[in-house]
Amino acid sequence: MYLAEKGNCALEEGYPREALQYYQKAMALFSESPEVHTGVCIYAGMCSAYIELGMKREATVIALEGLKRFPYEDSVLYYNAGAAFLGMGWRKEALEILNKGLRNFQVIRSLRRFSRRSKMIWMTPIKVTNLRSWPVPAHGNPL
Repeated sequence: MYLAEKGNCALEEGYPREALQYYQKAMALFSESPEVHTGVCIYAGMCSAYIELGMKREATVIALEGLKRFPYEDSVLYYNAGAAFLGMGWRKEALEILNKGLRNFQVIRSLRRFSRRSKMIWMTPIKVTNLRSWPVPAHGNPL
């Protein structure tokens, strides 16, 4: 993770070539101990670095590889793939991948929101004095 974070710092400071070197080293080590957050960071960073360097084909390849490995982990992978596709002049494909990301993460956000509400409602002790004060989940009355 350290190398990926150094890549992020280099990219933020405007040094995409150096950032790419850090991401490539991190990618080599990633196969030894794969961790999801690190993998997403590496793929997203490499794609961004390639885009900034004008290496559109490489950006597209790494964006698709990242999406294949982590399709439901981080929406930034869909954003980067859309940017890479647009850079290649593939407007239709860029819109399709961005829409797919929106659909995937809208469902995930809804599930997380429901999960948080469920925990708040059913796992938190509540003193109920009358049924009107009972919290009602978004999907309807629990009774």
